[in-house]
Amino acid sequence: MKMFLKQTCYLLFAVFLVLQGTPAVQAAGAATMILSPQSQTVEVGNTFKVTIDVNASNEEIDTVRAYVSFSKDLLQATDVSLGNLFSRVSPGSSIDNTSGEISMGGFTLDGPVNGSGVFATITFEAIAEGQATIAVSPSSKMISAGVEKINPSSVGSSTVTIGAITFEDIEEGAAYLTVESPSHPNQSAWSSEKNANFSWSIDGGSSDITSYLVAFDDQLSTDPAIILSAEIDSYEVTDIADGLWYFHIKGVHASGVVTNTVHYTVRVDATVPNPLEPSVSQTQLLEGESVELYFGTTDETSGILYYQVAINGGEYVPKASPVIFEDLVAGTYLLQVGAVDYAGNETYGSVSVRVYPEGYDLERPVGYGEEKTEKEGAFWNTTTMAVTVIVLLLVIGGGIVIGLRKKK
Repeated sequence: MKMFLKQTCYLLFAVFLVLQGTPAVQAAGAATMILSPQSQTVEVGNTFKVTIDVNASNEEIDTVRAYVSFSKDLLQATDVSLGNLFSRVSPGSSIDNTSGEISMGGFTLDGPVNGSGVFATITFEAIAEGQATIAVSPSSKMISAGVEKINPSSVGSSTVTIGAITFEDIEEGAAYLTVESPSHPNQSAWSSEKNANFSWSIDGGSSDITSYLVAFDDQLSTDPAIILSAEIDSYEVTDIADGLWYFHIKGVHASGVVTNTVHYTVRVDATVPNPLEPSVSQTQLLEGESVELYFGTTDETSGILYYQVAINGGEYVPKASPVIFEDLVAGTYLLQVGAVDYAGNETYGSVSVRVYPEGYDLERPVGYGEEKTEKEGAFWNTTTMAVTVIVLLLVIGGGIVIGLRKKK
């Protein structure tokens, strides 16, 4: 009898512990994220690309966020563009060449992705000799309906060996060609200017330049073929569409030798970010209460650089979502939000809130202010279940004990 009661107590205690629950351990999924190629060799001044390749492994992925680090003293990231799998840019995508970090987010509205392909392509410029490392962080995300599905141990890296500048591709007796762009002076910066101007100069050469060969397209290493006379030292391209473009040029000497080929990068984004529709935690409140302002949008080409917030037509101040407003006096407030992309294009949205004097009888939904947090709700639901099961076990155990005593 004593043994039975002792075992029953152990059982009740074990059930209580199980029902109290422990934090769920989120197992890694099967989705993977790697870099390609895993190694390559370039020279100082070269521009090259690395792709972020993802494999959903049938995990139904709808959202991806890649965190990539790189050797900031050896490389400069000049562009990140999404592939076709997740073609919509998520807010918060950015390049930070100071810290050597890239954050690129993308999502799809065309149904989840089950297969594999290129998530994004990163363009780098080699700025110094050495061996650089580009790596995907294990904290990168591959989400399926809000659930993490990436296998953190699957993330990859890429090694880039950077050598000194060589002029082996310049024929003997050829001049060295350099290019500038008054309209787009920084090849790493996005611009809303749709017309591009280029000028060039040559240094050295054993014979005169008789012509130049030029091209303008979206390919990194095009061999130019449009012929310009030697007297021309500038070129203009108008009405450029949004995107990453390249101006290619090389010179031809009278002797037949050619100069080096220059591939000058032009980044154009003349389109404002997607519509911005801010929201608030409550549109009506009393003095002494706070209200939270939420906002976010995307930009298809250059990405969102920052957000700015103003109240009632006041000065805009850079802010990140959410913004909490406290100590608002009675009145009506127009909360205005602006989104600025990397090319300086802006879009704006606003939402109004009304603050009433303290003590005002403000109509609110039944149960307002009494909501339990998810954690609290889970705790009380678990506790209630535990108590119920324990009571049932005690009743059953008590019945068994009474039955045994009657038999005696």
